[in-house]
Amino acid sequence: YSDNINIPESGNGTPDILDEARFELEWMMKMQASDGGAYHKVSCATFPGYVAPTAEKDELIVTPVSSTATADFCASMALAAEFYEKYDKEFASKCMEAAKKAWAWLEANPNFVFKNPEDIVTGEYGDRTDKDERYWAAAQMYRATKDEKYLSSLGKASEGLDWSTVGDYGNIALVTMNGIDKNSDAYKNAEKAIIGQADRMAGNVSASPYGSAITKYNWGSNMTIANA
Repeated sequence: YSDNINIPESGNGTPDILDEARFELEWMMKMQASDGGAYHKVSCATFPGYVAPTAEKDELIVTPVSSTATADFCASMALAAEFYEKYDKEFASKCMEAAKKAWAWLEANPNFVFKNPEDIVTGEYGDRTDKDERYWAAAQMYRATKDEKYLSSLGKASEGLDWSTVGDYGNIALVTMNGIDKNSDAYKNAEKAIIGQADRMAGNVSASPYGSAITKYNWGSNMTIANA
């Protein structure tokens, strides 16, 4: 990835794609509570209607911490720590510190935690389980640190590349990890999950007159097709 795509940070020695990602990562850090948990979301109480973002002036409300947001945050920060290490060790260290703090919260709160305030009617991004988020967090932390304690926390391999199902991010982290034991349960389970899904999707493509890898078309299904 180049450092010359003509953004203000071009030429600073860091690939421009990482400069762009850092903007959002630093915003995410603001969403981490003092105890390590991550606030579930920030939004207005209601949808603003069809106005430009700059015209939206209503009060923004930070919702309570959730285990899903915390695990996603943990995984994202661990991933960032790995990729920024080569270019900005100080920022990479900050990301890892945030990831470990989030992991400590997950350990202290082993149950699924989510509560959407009744007076906020924007999309809640709720979930029925946080097992796939915790799986991704454990996989990404193991990849970034090589610490066996994260490996022992993996549990059963999960699936999904959506906003509510994220297990395949963990699978991809493991099967592309340098130096991983390919005879380990962690590697074999992740590989099996990926290939199993690919086989099912190939079957969907063969059975579909449109050659589509999915069989249900929900809101945002173009993303689901692209992920498949």
